[in-house]
Amino acid sequence: MKKLILLLLVLPILMNAQSQIEICDCADLVLAMMIEAKEASGDTEKLEAIKKKYDIKMKKCEQLLEGKTDDEIKKNNDILNNCLSTKKAEKLMQEMMGESSENEDENNELYTVCDCADIMLAMMKEAKGNMNDQDKMEAIKKKYEAKIEKCEQLLEGKSDAEKKKNDDIIRNCLSAIEAEKLMKEMMGESSENEDENYDIYTVCDCADIMLAMMKEAKGNMTDKNKMEAIKKKYEAKIEKCEQLGDEKSEEERTKMKKEMENCPAAKEAEKLMKEMMGEAESDADRK
Repeated sequence: MKKLILLLLVLPILMNAQSQIEICDCADLVLAMMIEAKEASGDTEKLEAIKKKYDIKMKKCEQLLEGKTDDEIKKNNDILNNCLSTKKAEKLMQEMMGESSENEDENNELYTVCDCADIMLAMMKEAKGNMNDQDKMEAIKKKYEAKIEKCEQLLEGKSDAEKKKNDDIIRNCLSAIEAEKLMKEMMGESSENEDENYDIYTVCDCADIMLAMMKEAKGNMTDKNKMEAIKKKYEAKIEKCEQLGDEKSEEERTKMKKEMENCPAAKEAEKLMKEMMGEAESDADRK
């Protein structure tokens, strides 16, 4: 009877959700209820009090499926299964039902795509503000290395369709949305704080910089002020790229050139250059 009451507390929420944030909110709610229910140690009065405490929130979660089609319900359940709290709730449920996997430890833990989004967000938060401290960045990388490897294993042996499905799910993870915002902040900070000691570029980094510069220049070739502003914006970065060839032998420079030609950004830049040359010729003809 006690186990039945526990299930009645949990199942209505686990089966109901709508948007990713709402779904995972409901999963968080289930987990919070289960933790309190576990602490109640089967006390019927305490379990009833917990049910009453969460009753209003439970009803909101239950209402999320009203008017939904079977396909929408299935999609919501797929997303629910990837919420971090769902994974924790499943393990806690097993323990509370007397089926705890005592031999399972951190090394055998299986991650979901939303677990990986949580890990990435945590890693980014630690990295924020330390981008120019090589020792700290190395320590952060080492700290999360084993977890990142597990996340990479999620895609091993998967078809392109399965990988795309994972990408679609991870984009809806709450942590992924927050991580995207944080990445933009960090990219803004790195641009503002960048100095000569900040980083060492590779040839493909330089290809990326060149492509970004060309994209900003496209359509502004005849605007002297804008072109001057673009040149000034990228001047420090271009100088670093030019330094890559300093004190290099002719053979080493040739090797670097071939390496750059194979960078994805270099190939895209080549196509863009042809377009820009065509625009310049058209402008000259009009004049």
